[in-house]
Amino acid sequence: MPVNHNKYGILDYETGGLGDNKQPLSIGIVILDPRRLTIEDNGTFYSLIRPYEGDDLLHYNLDPLDPKAMAVNKLDIEKLRAAPTPDQVWENVRNFMKYHNPKGDKWSAPIFTGWNTQFDYEITQRLISGNLRNKLTLESKLIPKKDHKGLGEKELAKAYKDLRLLKEPYGFGGETAFRPFPVIDVATIAFLMFESMREPENMKLDTIKSFLGFPEDGAHNALIDCLFTAEIFARYLKNVIRAVAPDIDYETKGEYILDIEKHFNVKQ
Repeated sequence: MPVNHNKYGILDYETGGLGDNKQPLSIGIVILDPRRLTIEDNGTFYSLIRPYEGDDLLHYNLDPLDPKAMAVNKLDIEKLRAAPTPDQVWENVRNFMKYHNPKGDKWSAPIFTGWNTQFDYEITQRLISGNLRNKLTLESKLIPKKDHKGLGEKELAKAYKDLRLLKEPYGFGGETAFRPFPVIDVATIAFLMFESMREPENMKLDTIKSFLGFPEDGAHNALIDCLFTAEIFARYLKNVIRAVAPDIDYETKGEYILDIEKHFNVKQ
């Protein structure tokens, strides 16, 4: 029996910037059957996500939309303003993921997979657990001590009373949406495939797509990027790992590739 029975959940976001408090503006998910390497029935999800704007940016400690990022992802601000709110989108995501995890427990959930997964995984954890990580954070700094002397008791009391806690924009739950381990980065797989070659020149998805002869249409659309990531991942599993792995003799017979024996007796 194969080791893995979990589906793969390939996920991608387009965002309004690259800062620590960047806002997700769209999400795509593709569910891949682990044995047949096909996209599951009802196996694609896509949605725009309404961004926070104006005063909400201060209250929620979120980054404003960066014009450079908007130029790359080509998302229309008016369509984004008419999109479902982040909590509505995430509820739809949770229901979609439940459909692909009939058992409902986290170890049966699809495996988090993507291109440069650190970026998308961090956003997912913010949506699940909260942007503030359950911390009580002030919207503005405390009054400096040097300013205390110039305030009477009433003014000082009012100044502290006016301090406001940041609001939590995310934290919608869904810890069982993806399997806790492993998290699979297809960009890392691509690096390992090509690390001894002169090309491709980098591990960007667009570069790898071009290297493999795929069209460039649809780049930086969350669902399209998920579909190409799924395609590249499936090709790797089918043409490399599953074509070679069964025929490898894994028995070492006590032989080493690296000269590690001489380090066995190193003192702690």
